Amino acid sequence: MRCWICWLLCLGFLEGKKPNVVVILADDLGYSDLGCYGGEIETPHLDELAKGGVKFSQMYTSARCCPTRASLMTGLYPSQAGISDFTYAKPSKSGGPGQLGRLSEGCVTLAEALKQAGYSCYYVGKWHLNKDTGPIRRGFDEFYGYRHWYAQDQWDRKKYERLPTGRKEELRYSDEEFYASDVFNDYALEFVKKGQASGKPWLLFLGHSSPHFPVQAPAERADKYDEVYRKGWDVLRRERFEKMKRLGLAREPFWKLPPRAMVPVDRDDIANGFSGKRNPAWASLPENRQKDLARRMAVFAAMVETIDVGVGRLVKHLKETEDFENTVTMFLCDGML
Repeated sequence: MRCWICWLLCLGFLEGKKPNVVVILADDLGYSDLGCYGGEIETPHLDELAKGGVKFSQMYTSARCCPTRASLMTGLYPSQAGISDFTYAKPSKSGGPGQLGRLSEGCVTLAEALKQAGYSCYYVGKWHLNKDTGPIRRGFDEFYGYRHWYAQDQWDRKKYERLPTGRKEELRYSDEEFYASDVFNDYALEFVKKGQASGKPWLLFLGHSSPHFPVQAPAERADKYDEVYRKGWDVLRRERFEKMKRLGLAREPFWKLPPRAMVPVDRDDIANGFSGKRNPAWASLPENRQKDLARRMAVFAAMVETIDVGVGRLVKHLKETEDFENTVTMFLCDGML
């Protein structure tokens, strides 16, 4: 499981120059949400990266944000890294070393490994590996984002911090201007420039919290998706499946479009009367419910597109500064839905 970290370190010896590394992690993205994987969301920059790179179709996650992040950050199975299920304020007394609720002191992070190889290391976004074992303590030189818990209000700038302690925020925003996904994109570019100025190879880990809840995005970005999602899930799931077949991601007869998913057994105010039942046909829903659900998905789509816009800015800058070809760029998700 450590092999991908070793692979990065070996690249420098094979190519004669240590590559820069960009890891972009989305949060709770659907497998087919991106355009290059079959989705209707506009993701031209990620689609272009996929076109010119390697598109994986059989990667695995731990189906939950912090165990997957622990594995990605250390190259270990989540239980070996200390976060087999979730993060805790205090280590579990009965769960053993796999349930520390924080990164184990016995593992090495990606930043700690690359620092030994002479890298400058930067982290932007959601940490969720326990705030007490934060990014600065685990090998990163600079950080902007949030360490506490798995989600924060994207509009509340007080929830986010610049580390190490005492660092002044290079980028300033009014309450009206602040939107976390945009700010993460801004700081990612700011830290890349720092890395380039350092004269060292550099690592940027951009851990987006989008499109994890709370589902929030500027209204004007979501507006263009309203009509797309008014078509409803019965139409859109067929369209995605047909596109996935054209892209070679879904191959018949091995892949079939399944029935609508079952709604988990939960409180009725969460399950909307369908607890333990299949999701209903879209056409059976009243118009006001269709409109509400379509708007929720439109906001989700706007969050995903915002990630893509940031990727486009990073790629543009790397190409303008002639660093693109010497940068390994990876896009992943911590819990594919």
